[in-house]
Amino acid sequence: MSYRPEANWLEKYSRWQLNAYNEVGARKTFTTNTPGRVGKRICQDKADDWIRLGTISASDRLSTYLDNYLVFLNQYATRSDYRPRYTHIKNHIRPVLGIKKLSLITEADWESVLRRAASDGLSHKYISNIRSTIIHFCKFAKKRKFLSSIPEIDCNVFKNASKGKRRILQPEDIAMLFSSNHVLYIFKKKEIVCRNIFLFRTYVLSGFRPGEAIGMLKSNVDFEKHSITVSQAINYYGEITAGKTDNAQRTICMMPQLEAVIKDQLNFTSHIESNYVFPDQNESRIGLPQRQNQVYKDWCRWVSHNISSYCSLYELRHTLYSYAKDHVSEERLKEYFGHSESMNSSEVYGHTVFIELERTAQLMTKVFDNLIPNAIESIAI
Repeated sequence: MSYRPEANWLEKYSRWQLNAYNEVGARKTFTTNTPGRVGKRICQDKADDWIRLGTISASDRLSTYLDNYLVFLNQYATRSDYRPRYTHIKNHIRPVLGIKKLSLITEADWESVLRRAASDGLSHKYISNIRSTIIHFCKFAKKRKFLSSIPEIDCNVFKNASKGKRRILQPEDIAMLFSSNHVLYIFKKKEIVCRNIFLFRTYVLSGFRPGEAIGMLKSNVDFEKHSITVSQAINYYGEITAGKTDNAQRTICMMPQLEAVIKDQLNFTSHIESNYVFPDQNESRIGLPQRQNQVYKDWCRWVSHNISSYCSLYELRHTLYSYAKDHVSEERLKEYFGHSESMNSSEVYGHTVFIELERTAQLMTKVFDNLIPNAIESIAI
């Protein structure tokens, strides 16, 4: 237990003074010139905060705070959130600033981490993620009163870093993906039906992130209202999460092409007892949510057997955006892709809002009527 005596008013100095001891025996004096009970409470609150925060002092080096931050993340964050932040700290933040005292680190020092990463040839997106980790750490430190403010880190310091080009499926590739003549791939030297063909079609038609479609529950699909509610996602490590961002949970109206794909998928896996629309079909994991790495391998097999161009699973989401952006407003696309303000169920099923979702689906339908005019008829395998 910590020992904290009552604050004493020193007449000679016209101030309250309190000597406090924490659990490891460290002693610290707290003072205030505020008279009366308010001053006494200020002293006591300062001591309480110091004892609660432990033995870290303002003179400790950044590495000490980073260690505490990683312990916190390891306790409360998912693996998919913890691992990249751990890597950013280990390879980029600690080597540059680890030995410097936190109280002496300036915004220019934080920016030097990003400049070094840019000079090492890292991509713009990766450096942006390092910046995100720095901001996240500073918020952690500020809440615990290790920092007084969040630094403003200028993104222009890495504006010249290389930016990867987004790849999308070309119209002829989309036609093949939705053709009954291109549902096979090579697996163990045999040509078989691609078990995730309907999942790949869903990515193109829905714009869902990889983990959002894998985590889709049958209860999320409402054929009467022609809607899908995104309520969760399966991350790379197989953990169930609320989604990549705070706005990921949303409802969309299904265009007829997407509704046909979902129905075909449910028929395709009707022999599997599962709560998931796209369950794992391997005997050892049958009915469980699929793993992202396994879905990715399936996608690579299908691509290598059917089309010459390549894009990642996430870029199937970009594919939908690229074809829809000239037909659907930016505001509607943000809602559809989960980038706008999150909507609760009462808002989603409010009459006015739901009409807007239906209009978005109608506009999306016209886009794919041109790309795959016979999709609904030829979609089954």
